[in-house]
Amino acid sequence: MYSNGRAAVAIIAPCPPPYGGMALQAATLYERLEKSCVTSFFIKSNVSFPHILKFLEKVTGVRTLVRFILFSFNLLQLRKATVVHLFGASHLYFFLVVCPSILAAKIMNKKIILNYRGGEADRFLKRWGFIAIPLIKKASVIAVPSFFLKEIFEKAIGERVAVLPNLIDTETFRYRERTNLKPFIVVSRQLEPRYNISCALRAFKEIKNVYPEARLMIAGAGSDENNLKKLQKGMLLKDVYFLGALTHKELSQVYDSCDIMINSSNIDNFPGSILEAFACGLPVVTTRVGGIPFMVKEGETGFMVDPDDHEGLAKRVLTLLQNPSLAKTFSVNGSKVAEEYRWEKVKEIIFKMYELI
Repeated sequence: MYSNGRAAVAIIAPCPPPYGGMALQAATLYERLEKSCVTSFFIKSNVSFPHILKFLEKVTGVRTLVRFILFSFNLLQLRKATVVHLFGASHLYFFLVVCPSILAAKIMNKKIILNYRGGEADRFLKRWGFIAIPLIKKASVIAVPSFFLKEIFEKAIGERVAVLPNLIDTETFRYRERTNLKPFIVVSRQLEPRYNISCALRAFKEIKNVYPEARLMIAGAGSDENNLKKLQKGMLLKDVYFLGALTHKELSQVYDSCDIMINSSNIDNFPGSILEAFACGLPVVTTRVGGIPFMVKEGETGFMVDPDDHEGLAKRVLTLLQNPSLAKTFSVNGSKVAEEYRWEKVKEIIFKMYELI
């Protein structure tokens, strides 16, 4: 229990591995709550199969049903909780994780913090709102990580929605000022089509034409990995390194070895990777999609271009490489933004939601 006996927090979310943004945010929250003497425990949405059922993990369709049954059974653990912090997202995850979690928590009369995330919320709510919105409204608090999602949700559900910022572990993602930049570039996203890593590869080819020593580190895993490797090979593009899914510690080391971040997503919300880059002092060049304009100030903390504009991405990267003073400005300003997402800043918001203060 919390030190004054008032709360135990159940965190419902995917648990690393794999190291996706939502999983890492949930893991960081769990760690910080424990250090703050708040008892918390995980109910994994990506539940592991018991040994006797492992063979079913390879059976498409059946594995989804079995995982849903196992997860639903695990929700009985909510009896131990006072507060349920549910990490939410759209599409199948909503129906298989969010729906049963809200219903179970309501039956057990628990306080529900629905921490909704994901860049496709608008499309999802327009298509499935007749089912999703009544369930979402059953949450005690609806929280989203950005003002971008706040606008979408308040318009869709007609109720006040709170902003709960992403957490940045500034102890792991340490600042290094960038002045004399090298053409060492990092992309840190899941390798899924919506993040359009192929655009980053095309941009890197343009950069390498000017800086032959340039290198590109791609941190992340996903369904598009083989296609991206084929594209790289077809482009005869050297010095591209696919690093796979990384822990926070491993990722921070990659950031420290690079001098510029590229983000080329087509759909997005409020990417934690950009905040991590800010914390590490990496200048950012990104597409202007979703909630990104709410976090990046053009010409002050980064550059933004239109989606799928690889030439624009390359041009802005070259501008930074050729203007060290501008890169330093982005580095310093970005680090100031990251300070607002430290635990010490976000803790008060979370504790008020949990009614701990």
